[in-house]
Amino acid sequence: MYDFFDSQLFSTIMLLVTGLFVFIIYRMQKSGEKRDAAIIIVNEIRNAEQAIINIKNTKRVGELSIILPNNSWTIKKHLFVNNLDFDEYNLVNDFYNKCDMAEGYRVLYFKTLNESVIAKSNEMQVALIRLMEEIIRNSKDVHEYDTKKEKLVKMANAETWLFEPNRPVSNLIEYIDNIIMVTTSSAGLKIKKIGHIK
Repeated sequence: MYDFFDSQLFSTIMLLVTGLFVFIIYRMQKSGEKRDAAIIIVNEIRNAEQAIINIKNTKRVGELSIILPNNSWTIKKHLFVNNLDFDEYNLVNDFYNKCDMAEGYRVLYFKTLNESVIAKSNEMQVALIRLMEEIIRNSKDVHEYDTKKEKLVKMANAETWLFEPNRPVSNLIEYIDNIIMVTTSSAGLKIKKIGHIK
């Protein structure tokens, strides 16, 4: 019996069993990684699709939250190459690319809007300085400055119009109008199945 444990056959069998055990653990880890990635991607897609639906329904970009906060697809897409056919893979790629572009236009819109607020504030400061200069030049009473300043500030605050750039909004709407929803497509169904999502 001790001869069997010292034999080359036993060593070979143990090596095969160990290798098989390591391979099974590796496959289980990869399966778990793919399942976790599928859950994350489905949630990202669902959130982006909800944001897209909100934009399409309201056309109010100013109230818009982030379309696609994270893009896990770029990091994890290699896990789904064997599960999605060429068209399905491209559909998900296209969805993420268009969402990224739409998000870029959303960011540009808010950046331009914020710059408009800053410009309005700067112009208000310039107007107040000119008012001070006028009061000083004409040697008028300080109370007159306060009265005119109050009127100027009241008028500026009553003016709610700000420059809202049309180009980023129209580009954003154009991109989201051309985005094909993924969750109900065959690609979405396959990714849901991988993630055990209903």
